[in-house]
Amino acid sequence: MSRQGSPSYVIDVDESDIVSPSDTVHIVVYRITGRQGIIDIPHRYCEECDLTIAVARQALQQLDNRAVRLTVKPWMLYFWRPIWRGGWHAPILTINGKVHSQGIVPELDGLVRAIERELAALGRKRAAVRQAS
Repeated sequence: MSRQGSPSYVIDVDESDIVSPSDTVHIVVYRITGRQGIIDIPHRYCEECDLTIAVARQALQQLDNRAVRLTVKPWMLYFWRPIWRGGWHAPILTINGKVHSQGIVPELDGLVRAIERELAALGRKRAAVRQAS
């Protein structure tokens, strides 16, 4: 699903999203629809979930940056992670472990700006590491 040089999209990986790797911005969408362990929730129960994933993919395509990673996780299997961060209502979108939106479809422009802020912070961290060494 990923092409050379394009953003990566990962569906339901068992990686910890508590701390983003130092060289990437990690976006996680927790959805209530789709496969949730042994049950399958129809998409009609949460159209916002699918729309949130679509908006996140559009944001990644718009940025066209390999340092951004999107992961989609089933809310029922990982519910404690977003709840621990203050996200109660699916779909929950986190950026580097911070809740960006919940229960609504985020606006594309706002999401792109938030990702750009995280990328800028990542660039500042890289510059600080280079100066220190």
